[in-house]
Amino acid sequence: MLALVGCVAGAVVATWVVSLMTSATPEEMSWYGFVQPQWSIRVLGLSALCVFASVGIAGAFPAWQASRTDPAGPLKEGSGGTTGRAGTRFRWLVIAELALSMTLMVGTSLMLKSVVKMGRYDFGYDARGLLAAQVQFSWRASLPPGERERRFNDALDRVRALPGVRGAALISGCSADHDVVITDRTVEGGPQALLPRGEGCANASPGLFGTLGVPVIEGRDFTEGDVAGGAAILDEKTAKQLFAHESAVGRMLKMGDLRSTKPWMPIVGVVRDQELGFNYFPEIGPDSGSVVYAALPKATRPIGEIVIRPAPGATGVAVAVSRELKAALPPGSWSRLRSWVSAYEED
Repeated sequence: MLALVGCVAGAVVATWVVSLMTSATPEEMSWYGFVQPQWSIRVLGLSALCVFASVGIAGAFPAWQASRTDPAGPLKEGSGGTTGRAGTRFRWLVIAELALSMTLMVGTSLMLKSVVKMGRYDFGYDARGLLAAQVQFSWRASLPPGERERRFNDALDRVRALPGVRGAALISGCSADHDVVITDRTVEGGPQALLPRGEGCANASPGLFGTLGVPVIEGRDFTEGDVAGGAAILDEKTAKQLFAHESAVGRMLKMGDLRSTKPWMPIVGVVRDQELGFNYFPEIGPDSGSVVYAALPKATRPIGEIVIRPAPGATGVAVAVSRELKAALPPGSWSRLRSWVSAYEED
């Protein structure tokens, strides 16, 4: 009876705790496939079973000890007198302890299930094996745009040449005029793509998708020859939006509307839809907007991120990358090296 009352009280308190967890869970977690905490009959049943098993074990041992005791002695000691029975004094304390145990078991089960699910989350590529070096030039450095880009490329070349580095690429944000992307089909009356304001576009260096390990399902990755004239790669949903009944590879794309002075660039590839929201597109969830990757000519980025893929079994890569960045960047520049999925893990 005490175990039953304790379980019911614990279930009531656990219901209240789950509602608090639901209200405290960030909305961004749903982008990675995590639903709000919900009741599970299996978790409740196993927790209740644990409580009853604990009560049974805790009661069986004293009962076994009592069965080996001569009942005459305790009967004589407990007969008569004015002292109340001590066993009734702690009844409500036992109920409270059982309720607390039930609450802790349910809460711990839910949290453990969430932690295990987060630890096993599949990004669709080997994201946990990547390093990311954020680099930003200080305004005190007074570097012209062309010199900034040269410093970026020099730092990238230094990192690629390090022992134990299998691949490295540079990625940064970019934008389209009026947040519109058009193609040669748009000129003929076809559709255009609307990028989320300030998001959905990434300026990438050659070898980005090979470094990330994200499959190119049509066409190819960026190469060194794309930097001079520019090139673009679309994700699957954007390619289907702009070219519903034909291949996007080989068509032309402009990061702006018809009045924009941005150059026309060839589309050289289509990559699998891949959520990179914890790095560059924090305001959009999966399948919620167009995504364009571009190798832009004459880039003038003041901030960027070098993505590094260490070779299997390589050690000391992070230390070596930090040293090379310090040697390659001018005084006053800022850099930070961390895991590519650190933002996801921190959230």
